[in-house]
Amino acid sequence: MNIIQKVSFDGKNINDVFQLPCVKSVEKGENGRPYLSLFPHYTEGRLTAQIGDALVQYETGMWQVFGKAALERKDK
Repeated sequence: MNIIQKVSFDGKNINDVFQLPCVKSVEKGENGRPYLSLFPHYTEGRLTAQIGDALVQYETGMWQVFGKAALERKDK
């Protein structure tokens, strides 16, 4: 599958990531750090993204959450 968009979640770009169609909400965890909740119909994977994760959109319109290390391996 071809990737058409990658968006890293750094905690400072909350407004940008909240505009993505796959993002259901931005919430604060027990430690006070923000995380993203995704709509289940946009992904078959994880439904949350933490700071440091990347959201990847495929040409099918589906999204997937990758941790930094997993995304680096995928990019190789």
